[in-house]
Amino acid sequence: MKKLTIVKDEVLNMDISHLKNSQCPWKEWNVVSGEHHKLCAYLSTKFEGKTLIDAGTSYGNSAIALSYNPKNTVRTYDIAFNDFDSFKERGNIIPIQKDINVEDIYVLLSSPLILLDIDPHDGKQELVFSNLLKEIAYEGYVLCDDIHLNSAMSDWWNGLDLKKYDVTDIGHHHGTGLICFGKVEVEII
Repeated sequence: MKKLTIVKDEVLNMDISHLKNSQCPWKEWNVVSGEHHKLCAYLSTKFEGKTLIDAGTSYGNSAIALSYNPKNTVRTYDIAFNDFDSFKERGNIIPIQKDINVEDIYVLLSSPLILLDIDPHDGKQELVFSNLLKEIAYEGYVLCDDIHLNSAMSDWWNGLDLKKYDVTDIGHHHGTGLICFGKVEVEII
């Protein structure tokens, strides 16, 4: 059984200032209070030589945070094409204009960590994707953004029948959750 250990103090002390995204409309890039970028960067250090997935590119902040460990590749998906200069600067981010739900299942199965941050955060998109991962017997971790943003997201999160952890205290102020699919475990200290 695979086990992921998250040390909260290590997340809080991550310095990700060098990853600043030129497309980022927020000034609070290197903070933990309110954003999940440090947690994404931290989680990237737990894997090496892997492909991590960012489902929902938007401004590219999460993809850039996931690219913290240059030994991994980040595939970032959005239905709108986003190929920011910051992606080119990092060198390990591949932007893909595609609905993540139609990606080849072997690409999904090969990723140990998926960030799920799909607009409009209505609980419906998240349900479709989490059901897809169950159907294909995905084994890994899914970090979810905005799990407490609204009642639809809370309902989706609370209705999951998987091992899950609310890590909002080291993530995004609208709620961050970590789901375990398959035979994986999480230890948070």
